[in-house]
Amino acid sequence: MRARPRSDRGSALFLFPVGLVIVLMLGAIVVDFGHAHLARRELSDAASAAANDAVTYGLDQQTLRADGAYRLDPTLARAAVTTSLDRQGLSSALTSVVVDTQAVEVHLQRRVDLPFGGSMTVASTGRATVKTD
Repeated sequence: MRARPRSDRGSALFLFPVGLVIVLMLGAIVVDFGHAHLARRELSDAASAAANDAVTYGLDQQTLRADGAYRLDPTLARAAVTTSLDRQGLSSALTSVVVDTQAVEVHLQRRVDLPFGGSMTVASTGRATVKTD
């Protein structure tokens, strides 16, 4: 059996700190993107809830009484979106509201601070359509 050369002893000791740093950096990246994904999901839920509220509370009651048709009043629908987002603390994230006679689309965007430094912009859209079956 041959003895190891002296130059190979302890060479793995230098690789351990490098490996540890790489693992910690990958962990930080995973946590940051997980935080951003959670923020995007919360924004998506808020946009969907605001759009649903707009379809529910944006009913033009005069049109419904006159000819039985369900149409959205753009003023009422926008007010419902604003109220819904105010209650969720996301009124500053509103970028646009698109209202037609049968659907509402809510676009939200906000900047999210990441736990390990930096920030990211997340955006989401919620859409609700009137279903009259």
